[in-house]
Amino acid sequence: MKVEIDQFRQRVQALFFGENMLSQIARDTRDAVHAWYAKLPEDWFDNPKPFPDGTPRHEGVRTFMAPLRSAWEWAVADNGFEITFAETRKVPGKSSTAWGLRLQQYGQVIKPVEKKALTIPVTAEARGRTAKMFEQATGHKLFVVKKREAKDPNHIGSLVWEDPGGELHAAFVLRKSADVKPLRERRGHDAIPSQEQLGEWAADSYLKYLKYSFLYG
Repeated sequence: MKVEIDQFRQRVQALFFGENMLSQIARDTRDAVHAWYAKLPEDWFDNPKPFPDGTPRHEGVRTFMAPLRSAWEWAVADNGFEITFAETRKVPGKSSTAWGLRLQQYGQVIKPVEKKALTIPVTAEARGRTAKMFEQATGHKLFVVKKREAKDPNHIGSLVWEDPGGELHAAFVLRKSADVKPLRERRGHDAIPSQEQLGEWAADSYLKYLKYSFLYG
């Protein structure tokens, strides 16, 4: 009896590097990503400091973490597999926007696309709202107070409202740009699993696949 080396190589390659194997490892790694996020606390991405007026930055229902625990996808690629997150955010006045994981992980200088300035909330009532939504929800009429000092040229001014006593209250800061620092710089940890961690999960799945194949294949 004779075993051709090419035939043997094909059988081994199918066992160790076949599409079924890659699919299983990709699926297991995706599940590990879900489990990783499921173990994280709800405030993993939060700024722990309150807004400038002392109101808390995070109240009510949280929506950022939940999809990270269930919405990752896997796909076999030419030279391995990919784990991707395709969830989008619904933004008032727009169809959708990116979830923000890349921004959290790597940071970025953000500039307005359609407006002249970014409206950055500085009070809990303004969080998650546009200026128009803030006015509708609170009944406060917003107007611009420009910044006189030029220490920060990106800081244009503020959107404020006036109470019956004549005191002004800021709802949004107006900026030409905002420099968002990476989560590691802000909080001391990453927004996504490291390449090393992904490699460990993939290796664990690979060993599990081989053990199963030898026992039951």
